[in-house]
Amino acid sequence: MWISDNLHFTQTSVFEPLDLINQMADAVYIEQISNTTQLPRFRFDGDNRLDFLGGFPDIAAHFGFSRLLYDDAPYNRPDEDGPERNEWDKMNAVALAKLKHYVTPGVHAIVWKGEQLTAREYYDRLNDMFLAGDVRSRQTLEAAWNSCHRQAGESLINWWSRFDGILTELSLIGINKKDAEKKAKAMYLIREEYATLAELLGWKEDVTYMEFQRAMLKRDRDMRQYGVARDQCLADATSIRRNVQQQQDERSEGSFAVTTRQAF
Repeated sequence: MWISDNLHFTQTSVFEPLDLINQMADAVYIEQISNTTQLPRFRFDGDNRLDFLGGFPDIAAHFGFSRLLYDDAPYNRPDEDGPERNEWDKMNAVALAKLKHYVTPGVHAIVWKGEQLTAREYYDRLNDMFLAGDVRSRQTLEAAWNSCHRQAGESLINWWSRFDGILTELSLIGINKKDAEKKAKAMYLIREEYATLAELLGWKEDVTYMEFQRAMLKRDRDMRQYGVARDQCLADATSIRRNVQQQQDERSEGSFAVTTRQAF
């Protein structure tokens, strides 16, 4: 009888059911770790923190070394020789290889410095140098968020990606904005093109930031696909902001007409 042993076929006349189960489990594991098509693809260059912070935990979980990097209590190498130490050595080697693969050569040179580092030591140094936030990071991110205006011609999806990206960075260093503040900031920074619609959909206090965002993105999709957004006419007609602006424009035009007549 032929059975599979780590993808090599050997002949045997007798086999135990447990051995076959173990062989099948090994084959499934090999297939799982070999299939990397769904894993994130990036190289950390010192700037794309969110790519690394969001993607590398998936890589660690896929290859089975999460506890080596992310457990609060360090998973140190066992002192005594034996299967546990061998398992630790294999896990550490895989983790180091993946850490080096997912950073650029420049970042690797700064972190490594030619020293004999474990995977945990390598990750902790990478985190301290590039990933963790500090007071200056908070000040920079706060300034970036306050000035994150949607640019002329920028799609709503791209703008909101920038807007939420800064919020994510703030959250990673322990700064979590209140829901009402996020909604109010988005309504202010979204620009005139969407201002009246944002006012209509977001002015109620019981509308959450996520609900406001979802409603705006749906209207934006309508605008891109059909050239008109649902509720836009109602928003224009009931907008306090637009009515005030129109009154100011009318007063300006009236003042200009009076000034022109006086001039003549």
